[in-house]
Amino acid sequence: MNSYKFLKKHHLRTQRDFQTAYGEGAKTYSKMFTIFLCENNLNYPRLGLSVRKKFGSAPQRNKFKRRMREIFRLNKNDIFPSVDIIIIPGNESANANFKQLEKGFCYLLGISQKQYDK
Repeated sequence: MNSYKFLKKHHLRTQRDFQTAYGEGAKTYSKMFTIFLCENNLNYPRLGLSVRKKFGSAPQRNKFKRRMREIFRLNKNDIFPSVDIIIIPGNESANANFKQLEKGFCYLLGISQKQYDK
């Protein structure tokens, strides 16, 4: 049975990991957000969120991060097992509901994974 927990090991935390993903990862974007995908040497995916103050107030930023962690948690079993994902919100994600964010994430992740396979 697959676990739907979002454990501490699924968090992308160090600046070194973020810089590696930015430098070596595949990048895809839409009006909703930008996603960077980079291979890691682990057997599980990790999620990193980079939300600037320009995005909105602290409650808005935290709400976006909570939603994206939940979307990742629900979809992590369908993601490549050894990949780091960084999400940067775009202009339209501030007003998007959960379903719109999930649809955009899954759509862009599919594109990113195709780019990553090349």
